Amino acid sequence: MTIENITFREYTKLFNKELPEGFSYLNTPVQSYRLNQIGPTTLTPTPLLKANFSFIVHLTAGTFEQQVGLEIKRVKAGSCLVAGFGQITSLITKSKDVDGFFIFFENSIFNEVMTDKALLQMFSINPLVQLLEPDSQLIYRANQLLYEEIRRPAPDKGAYVSLLKAVLYKILAASNLDKFPDKYYENAVKFRELAFQFFSENRNISFYATKLGLSENYLNRCIKITFDKTPKEILTEFAIIQAKLNLKDFTRSISEVAYELNFDDPSYFGRLFKQLTGVTPSDYRLSIGQEKSGS
Repeated sequence: MTIENITFREYTKLFNKELPEGFSYLNTPVQSYRLNQIGPTTLTPTPLLKANFSFIVHLTAGTFEQQVGLEIKRVKAGSCLVAGFGQITSLITKSKDVDGFFIFFENSIFNEVMTDKALLQMFSINPLVQLLEPDSQLIYRANQLLYEEIRRPAPDKGAYVSLLKAVLYKILAASNLDKFPDKYYENAVKFRELAFQFFSENRNISFYATKLGLSENYLNRCIKITFDKTPKEILTEFAIIQAKLNLKDFTRSISEVAYELNFDDPSYFGRLFKQLTGVTPSDYRLSIGQEKSGS
């Protein structure tokens, strides 16, 4: 079982019980929807998915929990959550009163607007931003203009891309994100991309250092400064994310799941799984069975 790519249209058709009367999908490369339309009927939890778009959620009412990578972000009113193209994510829980804006944009727009490395760092490092009330109100107004512009009969791409940039930069300003040295950040992001590709085959740091043409010590420093984690921790997180998917296949034993992910000792795998998720593989599998049975 692998992490599936999904479009927004596929997502809503799979996980929304119903959409409001008159709801229609947009065809612009930047799209905006009200959460009070799509949020209340979304079924949770959704499986781990890899979105083929980037998105921003500006929450003005209610709460929700979103898994981004292995971390669960608890989002409350007056905050923004951002996630970049290809991010592994899952909606865990949400309240019935969620409101605000859900904005997503295609990879072509991502490349167009992400010319500032600080914006890239926000998407990679600091995806949840709590806003002060004046900032939240300003972002709300910009989102409202964006929402209206892309619903015009002939939306102006220059206008809606500029509005998207304004929203992004306002969120960035509110994040107080310290800028890291470019070389550290770039190397750390390249490592994470390689890690997602090869984590099940190789969790030896020297493999990635060689691929990137860096020393192990320097690679460790780049990752620690950027993500406040070691390379081993990031590789392990990817392995546990994949393990959660594989455990949904009840034809495979827990030991088989461990061996498939190159853990030599299933007992060690079980301890590591509990350390990072809070439950044992057996308890996690039991919770899946309860969800399927509706109990």
